Amino acid sequence: MSAHRRCLPPLTPEAGPPQSDINGRRETLPVSHRRTIELARTRWHQVHDLLDAGTGIRAIARWLGRGRHTVQRYARAARRQDHVALEPRRPSTLDPHAEYLRQRWQPGTVVIKNLQRELHDQGADVRYSTLRDWIIRTLPPREASPAPPPRPPTVRQVTGSDAAS
Repeated sequence: MSAHRRCLPPLTPEAGPPQSDINGRRETLPVSHRRTIELARTRWHQVHDLLDAGTGIRAIARWLGRGRHTVQRYARAARRQDHVALEPRRPSTLDPHAEYLRQRWQPGTVVIKNLQRELHDQGADVRYSTLRDWIIRTLPPREASPAPPPRPPTVRQVTGSDAAS
């Protein structure tokens, strides 16, 4: 999927009034939200251009590197606005614990399994995969640990018994 991202034209900010939401209200949208909308518009146009050229759904899916059902959703949307979801992301069950997780993750000595246990002790029933995905998506990567010290010499190296007599 992402292998062909560079094939898409670069995104340019639209000039003019602020974007409007699904109800027609004018408001400025966050940059990430505008990017999602622009990508959806581009994909909608790509799918409909290929459909107008007589290309089948499966061929379009292969060509664009998308799933067949994703292409079908774009194809069924009569207007590009019908497909784009303008709702912000749903809140995560971990959002209330975000500050605690940031503080515990920074030192770099805690592992995800231990964080999950700590959250469970605080009353939050969180699955390991949910916590792992939230950390990957939300928190910056930790600094790499320093290189381990060199291995001590072996007995043979110290005694010099490698040499043939």
